[in-house]
Amino acid sequence: MSKKVKLEMPEEEILEKAKTASGIGRGKEKLVQYGMGSTYFDDFDTEIVTASNYMSDEEYAKKQESITVKKNAKLAEGGKWGDGVKLRLELAYPDNAEVVKEFPAVKFSKAKRDEKTMLEVIPNICNLIDKHEAKLKEKGMPDDYKLQGLTLKAEVDQLNKDQETMKKNRPQYTQERVAAYQKLYDRVNDINKVGRTAYADSAADLEVFKSPWVVGGKKEAKKTEEQQAK
Repeated sequence: MSKKVKLEMPEEEILEKAKTASGIGRGKEKLVQYGMGSTYFDDFDTEIVTASNYMSDEEYAKKQESITVKKNAKLAEGGKWGDGVKLRLELAYPDNAEVVKEFPAVKFSKAKRDEKTMLEVIPNICNLIDKHEAKLKEKGMPDDYKLQGLTLKAEVDQLNKDQETMKKNRPQYTQERVAAYQKLYDRVNDINKVGRTAYADSAADLEVFKSPWVVGGKKEAKKTEEQQAK
């Protein structure tokens, strides 16, 4: 199991400071002698884009929820579809309770709330359509009604798989996102540390290479710089 990484600062702040550090660093010639030339900053910019493309926890949760909403909507459609078969079966065989009982009413009632049951019951209902097709069509069943059911089954199945995949992948996705932002955080600290050495004789340049991570005011920023200097 991979070790969890906890960021020192909010992701939005890290991203903002990374963009600033890249812009400043590209214009500082003395950084080149420490391996921070154009290639270094090209790589840094790529990492900035990579990190910014990750969904936040809130965005990930919303996407996952949107899949659930779509799946529930398809279950509702499946409910109406199955009810259409059940009603036409009752109309087609008003005096034959045994035929009407062929419809899996109890299981279908559960299927309206449970995707796994819906995936199981739609094929059963399709078999009933095949068996009683002529009678059902007499009661207004469209020619493509069976296809409608099979299409709904495929859609529910895919949405269920998408939902389960997002649930399964969320911890790993979160760690990959956090690791991407950690890279930015470390790059910013490296640039500032090297900058304070390379421009030790320039008060103006030293100012731009001060630690940007202010948590509790100037004292906290000073503490961060001292940690970076070690």
